[in-house]
Amino acid sequence: MLYLNLNMNEFVYLHSYSAYSILNSGMSVQDYVLALKKLGVKAAGLSDLNFLYGQPQFDKLARQNAIRPLLGLDIVFEGVLLTLYAKDETGYRALINVSSSLGQNANIESIFREYKAHLVAITTSNQAFISDHYQDNPTIIRDVLKRLALIFDDFYLGVESYHRDDETASFIRQFAQKYNYQVVAFPHVKYINRQDAINLELAHAIRDDINLEDVKTKNGDHFLYTFEQLSSLYTALEITTTNTIAQSISFTFNEKRGQLLRFPTPDNIDNRLYLKDLCEQAIAQLNIDDKAYLSRMAFELDVIDNMGYNDYFLIVHDYVKYAKSQGILVGPGRGSAAGSLVAYLLDITTIDPLKYDLLFERFLNPARQTMPDIDIDFMDVRRDEVIAYLKQKYGETRVANIVTFQTNAARASIRDIGRIYQIDGKHINLLTKSLGTSLFDLRDAYRNIKSFKSLVDSDPFYLEIVSLSAKIEGFPRQTGMHAAGLILNNEPLVASLPVFNNNGVLMTQYEMAYLEEQGFLKMDILGLTNLTMIDTCLRLIKHYHGVQLDYEKLPFDDEKVYSLIAEGKTMGIFQLESAGMLRAISQIKPTEFNDIVAVLALFRPGPMENIPTYASRKETGARIDYLDEGFKQILDPTYGIIVYQEQIMQIVRHMAGFSYAEADMFRRAISKKDEKKLIKLEKDFLKGASAQGYTISAAKKVFEDIHKFADYGFNKSHSVAYAKLACQMAYLKVYYPLEFYAAILDKATSNDTKFPKIVSEMKQRGIKLLLPSINQSGTAFVPTAKQLRLPLNMIKGISSDKANRFIEERQKNGPFKSLENLLTRAHHFDVSKSDLRLLVEAGALDEFGYSRKTMLQQVENLDFYQNYGLIEENSFLSPMMIEELSDDNSMKISREVELLGIAISDNPIHYVADKFKAYHLTTVSEIDTNNPRIYGYIKALKTIKTKKGDQMAFLTLSDYDMEIEVTLFPSVYAQCFSQLSQNKIIGLTGAYQIRDERPQIVATQIYSIEEE
Repeated sequence: MLYLNLNMNEFVYLHSYSAYSILNSGMSVQDYVLALKKLGVKAAGLSDLNFLYGQPQFDKLARQNAIRPLLGLDIVFEGVLLTLYAKDETGYRALINVSSSLGQNANIESIFREYKAHLVAITTSNQAFISDHYQDNPTIIRDVLKRLALIFDDFYLGVESYHRDDETASFIRQFAQKYNYQVVAFPHVKYINRQDAINLELAHAIRDDINLEDVKTKNGDHFLYTFEQLSSLYTALEITTTNTIAQSISFTFNEKRGQLLRFPTPDNIDNRLYLKDLCEQAIAQLNIDDKAYLSRMAFELDVIDNMGYNDYFLIVHDYVKYAKSQGILVGPGRGSAAGSLVAYLLDITTIDPLKYDLLFERFLNPARQTMPDIDIDFMDVRRDEVIAYLKQKYGETRVANIVTFQTNAARASIRDIGRIYQIDGKHINLLTKSLGTSLFDLRDAYRNIKSFKSLVDSDPFYLEIVSLSAKIEGFPRQTGMHAAGLILNNEPLVASLPVFNNNGVLMTQYEMAYLEEQGFLKMDILGLTNLTMIDTCLRLIKHYHGVQLDYEKLPFDDEKVYSLIAEGKTMGIFQLESAGMLRAISQIKPTEFNDIVAVLALFRPGPMENIPTYASRKETGARIDYLDEGFKQILDPTYGIIVYQEQIMQIVRHMAGFSYAEADMFRRAISKKDEKKLIKLEKDFLKGASAQGYTISAAKKVFEDIHKFADYGFNKSHSVAYAKLACQMAYLKVYYPLEFYAAILDKATSNDTKFPKIVSEMKQRGIKLLLPSINQSGTAFVPTAKQLRLPLNMIKGISSDKANRFIEERQKNGPFKSLENLLTRAHHFDVSKSDLRLLVEAGALDEFGYSRKTMLQQVENLDFYQNYGLIEENSFLSPMMIEELSDDNSMKISREVELLGIAISDNPIHYVADKFKAYHLTTVSEIDTNNPRIYGYIKALKTIKTKKGDQMAFLTLSDYDMEIEVTLFPSVYAQCFSQLSQNKIIGLTGAYQIRDERPQIVATQIYSIEEE
């Protein structure tokens, strides 16, 4: 090859696939960019297959590393693999159109012809179209390439060569010379190094669901070549042509392309005037004639107008109004938006920001030109109705869901390798379990998790599994949908943003962060289970009490509410039910709404170290010294502790004379801990404080406190809104406990770890659970006089559909009068013997007066009765001769627990209570966390070997109401292992701990007694 003293600056990689060519590449965007930088490349392209998913990340990382990014796209057009590059903004919009149209029966050629002057098109020599025809039918190649050359102004033949005697590369060179085509060096990059071909092999194995047997290493051709390697494969002209193409491209990706949706106002009234009119109407309806409110409203409206966000507020107001008009419960507010009076007046939030000292500038700051972010919670089961309304109102083409990518995390990567190489599941489980609950990637896990590192180091077999897993870790597996985010745009999205159709749902091709950078309006339409629970509770209250409660008017500032929370009876209450939160509540002992607001802000890593101080000062009323009355007003509600971000802003404003907008910028900057900025910030703060009459020493002390608490401060607006929702749920729990528990249990399952805790709390409050009943149960919990009856579909194996068959039958033909009556009617509504067995074992037929063993025997005889004509249409021909059999209580309860997740009819451990009480042991439900001495049955038991080879065990101890995890280290396990077996009743003592937010006991002694 002719080599003219060129260097890597003259070569541009134009045909590269990243991991965003889902499972068609063995390299991430990040690895690609870093490898390019190492090679000294100054420009490079990315042309993933069919979609532009990876372009935002590629553009950002390339520019950060002084590489000029070129935006490309690979598609198959009429059987030919084409690589397209956008030369300019118009070309980019053409690629958007092409990618968005794939699979939609669009006329792709018409797009090409319309935008041909703005695109570069390259076809590669290394594809089936060439290799299938270059020897026996080159005319087809000539005709197809001629057609493509006539479509595009800039059309090139790519030479993809990996060795000197590449026949298809030779054919393309000769073809180009004969017919006067331009050729370009066009190696196809799919991984970084030659040996990384195994990465691609693994990706293909996942994609195609195949096994690789013993293939653990592989070399390949699709790697990043050095210039010396390239120059041995390509001519100087082919190499320099890559740079010529790059120089013809002037496209800049990072531009604002989103257009704020215009809200259609009545009679086309100016949006500013319409927004103002809505706010003034609300002020009048609320009968507010307070200068502070009027001034704040005017200020906020001016800021909103000046920043161009009138339409934004009107859009949110409109869809919240729609939801409420349809009976869809909407949260009181979320995030900093609750600090806006305009949002309150528009009924977007139900939090009065002036009442709670919330700051608008924390939400929308004219000095910080960012899109507003009003996130709204809706009851989860009706969230889709709100999205459908937006699409109907603004048009399907202007609203899209946001894509996410389901990537291979550490555990998933290990499991994939296990499947690909058919590795025994016990080894894979051992590796994944050794990772614990951490979210580390494999490399960080090896550095930070001792159990994982020890296992990997113990055997080269495990090291090989992890090494292979690391090769596919982080690769996107498939697309998903963002749980809440939507994009709304004033023009059809396909004009400025690549999208795709996912089973009828329009989806963006870019992830959320990149959409915001390009100026697209994001709306978070969130589904909140707790709102659905409240709705269920309110409907039950209306049904059973005839009381119509308005969710938005539910009281929340109520002494009984705070008493319930302070007692720790918070199961089912939004944000307040975790073990860690209960500890915080037990210290603070809330007595007012501000305490709930504070505990939500304090219960986070870092700030929680202030919980004891808050609790102590609250309890003792200890005197707190403040610099002056201004500081007292700001910090007195939180006992002198900086809890909220708004307090930081207030302090900065009060002491240094900053505006709230400047104070918010100060807060943001100081929380980032940028040392250079901190020097200037401190200087500005001290100068402002001095001008306000404070001493430099006092100002420095306050600055240091702010510096310390900047990371700790929480958004008070968010905390107030969520505290309101929590207290509203607590109100329902106080005054309508049966309906409340019915509502929260309706959303739980018997496998839910919260379920036994909810049941235990119910018992503490004197509320009893009743067995499901064939005649009284429905498909939801039924409240009756301090009791709740389980639904039929809570029985494991009885679906809602099957439960409804029983319900419809009894509604149509009356209740089931007896076991005989049920068996007679069963075959009429498609009920199997296995269904009847489940009903018996779950206690749903106990009302018929037979033992369960007796009824099971009759169910087994059902075929005999039917075959011998003992059953006619409505009754048995003769009375059944039923032999009474006695139940085995232990087996009976064990099966009940299996089917319902809980023992209701009896509790076997009651029969041994006296024996364990002799050892001063209590049930799990009555545990004393300071001195745990408990007994219960072993619900689950697992033994493992330590890295030293010693046996130890983990077990779950239950009293059929509550359960707790127990760890038996080798010294204890060695003394008692023969006494341990599943379902056996034992006692133990030990040390109580909280680990990963879950209580556990490290056992020190085991007690075992023989049951009578």
